[in-house]
Amino acid sequence: MKNFFIFLLVLGIFSNHLFAQKFMSPYSQGFAGKGYLVKNNGEKIGVKFKTGLFGTSGLMWINAIDTLTGVKTKYKVADMKEIGFKNNAISGFLNTIGQGAGSVKAAMNTDFKNMMKLDYYVFYRVADKKGKPRMLQILNPGWDTKMKVYNDPKSKSTAGAGLTMGLVGGLAKSFYVSKGEGGYSIFVEKSKYKKSYSTIFQDCPSLVEGIKKDLQWDNFAGHVFEYETACN
Repeated sequence: MKNFFIFLLVLGIFSNHLFAQKFMSPYSQGFAGKGYLVKNNGEKIGVKFKTGLFGTSGLMWINAIDTLTGVKTKYKVADMKEIGFKNNAISGFLNTIGQGAGSVKAAMNTDFKNMMKLDYYVFYRVADKKGKPRMLQILNPGWDTKMKVYNDPKSKSTAGAGLTMGLVGGLAKSFYVSKGEGGYSIFVEKSKYKKSYSTIFQDCPSLVEGIKKDLQWDNFAGHVFEYETACN
């Protein structure tokens, strides 16, 4: 009975993410928490965040303490490849599921693994539309092997954000998108989507053909998910 209740709770909270596909919300929890950081040399360390600065170009710098050595360091964009902030709301929830709900996890299968990707708000260093390096948040963790969608810090939302443990309702009016490992980023925006969608998904003709009558900007997340799951 307990597992059945948890299963229903999972479906209720994550139904939009699993079946309608929505992007994560932009990070807004501040710097008083734990996470990880990947340095330029590829070394990944656990850290405790102290202070930092977000601007219109993304995460600009952050002070973090190495949880093993206790050393406090100021990291700028040029000093790191990736950084992850713990998603406190969902971390506790997923931990609860993990305690005595093995059958639920098995039933959720791959979708549960994707949910676990929501455990962190992750930022990667990418080039913006002018070629400048920025630390931008990835919004489609768990379904990002073919295309990564990043938050545009300057973007405005199409509607009020309806947040559910890190999932966003109103869609931003622009994003940065990259394909493949280390692929360069392109700027995608609502006002030009109907003209640019065929270029964005050009290596998947079946998707381009299938969505040409469904080019509502609010369906962009669904188009990206279909690109991830249905295109070779």
